[in-house]
Amino acid sequence: MFKWFLRIILIVALGLAVFAVFYWYSADNSSGVEMVFQLENEQVIKIGQPFNVTVNVINDSDNILGSAKMALILPEGVVFAGDPEDKNVTNKIIGDIGVGGTSSQDFKLMVLNNPNSIKNLEAVLTYGIGSASSRFELKKIFNLMVGESAITLKLEVPEKTLSDDNFVVNISYQNNSDTDIKNLELKIDYPPVFKFHKSTLKSDDGNDTWDLGGLNRNSENKFTITGSLIALPGTKVDFKTRLRLSILGQVYNINEQIASVVIDTSPFEIKINLNESENYLAKPGDVLNYMVTFPSQLSSLSVQLSGEMLDWSGYGNYALNWNDPSSPVTFQAKVKPNYSIKRLGDKNFVIKANVEGRLGDKISFAKLETKVGGKVDVRAKGFFRDASAGILNKGSLPPKVGQATDFTIHWLLSNYGTDIKNVKVSAVLPEGVEWTGQTKSSLPIGLVYNAGTREVSWSLERILATSGALGDPIEAIFQVTLTPTATMVGKNALILNPTQIVAVDEFTEQILNSSFAEVTTALPDDLTVGSQGIVIK
Repeated sequence: MFKWFLRIILIVALGLAVFAVFYWYSADNSSGVEMVFQLENEQVIKIGQPFNVTVNVINDSDNILGSAKMALILPEGVVFAGDPEDKNVTNKIIGDIGVGGTSSQDFKLMVLNNPNSIKNLEAVLTYGIGSASSRFELKKIFNLMVGESAITLKLEVPEKTLSDDNFVVNISYQNNSDTDIKNLELKIDYPPVFKFHKSTLKSDDGNDTWDLGGLNRNSENKFTITGSLIALPGTKVDFKTRLRLSILGQVYNINEQIASVVIDTSPFEIKINLNESENYLAKPGDVLNYMVTFPSQLSSLSVQLSGEMLDWSGYGNYALNWNDPSSPVTFQAKVKPNYSIKRLGDKNFVIKANVEGRLGDKISFAKLETKVGGKVDVRAKGFFRDASAGILNKGSLPPKVGQATDFTIHWLLSNYGTDIKNVKVSAVLPEGVEWTGQTKSSLPIGLVYNAGTREVSWSLERILATSGALGDPIEAIFQVTLTPTATMVGKNALILNPTQIVAVDEFTEQILNSSFAEVTTALPDDLTVGSQGIVIK
């Protein structure tokens, strides 16, 4: 027992000795190696101004540093000048550094954002010692002090403006550094409702980009843009300017400014309604009766109607104009009788009315967007001979009293201008007709028969617009059996009561309804029947 205890003590002691030697070896071989960061000139760096940083490696150890390598890791918002913005690490091979030797590695960097902040640069040195296969690592963090931007950018717009009134956008930029800066470019993002009129500095691309060239130290340039906004009162829009600097083909954003403008309340109010409602839902074939009201007589009034569902026949032009009109002004338009469907994506049709009224040099606007609701159709067809359905109908034609004859019913669905949901098709079997349970469908959704109510139903979660309008209709087939009674002799017997379809229009959230007539043994869609549908004894 004592020998085992002694062995355990020896093993633990040996392990501690090995660890101590390794620790001493590592510490000994990393002590005396230093990295020192050195900035060129300024200790506080300006945003948008390239600067040089040097990392000095000093070997005061007793060993040669073999195959030394250095990696410089940048934080977000700092770039290697001339490299892509998403590159944040660069590696340099130093080689051997002798005892007492030094090595200096230079990097050209630039800060892009976060004024008056601290950004951390990290240098990582790896090296070997002698013939040992182990690599040693030394890390050093440098706190980079970031000051203001090298170039101040100002964007000034009025707090408020009237719709379609000209206003001025003031842009100025100033070089706050002690060096000249070249290859500057300015880009402005206008709101979609902005109408450009002119600029005191000629633009280089599309009235929104200016090649500014260079800017001398401690100098300032400025220019103005004149334009207008066309929007409803209360609308808030943003202008965004970006000052960009090009270095070795790489373009960097070095300053951004955003300014907002609100459309002020117009000096007079214009209202427009349709069929005495501001929320009217149109349908194919509708006549649209518009009314525009305003508080006093205007200098001019114009209305522009647009939309694929407008029926131009008999109207020619839906750009309407009045001079010196008095309130109210009425006019009429018409919706096409059929949907303008040519492609699968043709849906959710809207008719727009844009109104512009002028009173002297003042202007006011109104608009009305009217949704055109969807439409879903159902047809019911009956067949005796129906080989294409793959269901065999038994019995005889003409139908005979007391003898069973099978028929197949086809439900055909077509959906037009909108997607619909919660769709239900249903019909009730009349007396003398029974459900056989034989069904087929173009969709993996079966039909349901309720023996208590004698209702056949087909529920679909959703049907996309243009289904059946383009391509084949959605179809369900089921078989029924008719056993005629004496009261049916000499006439066509009823085999299915009228079919109903109910759905929710996803575009308008309105309920859609449609129906189709009953099906009788006349079977007009079965061309093989002729006059054989009349019941005989």
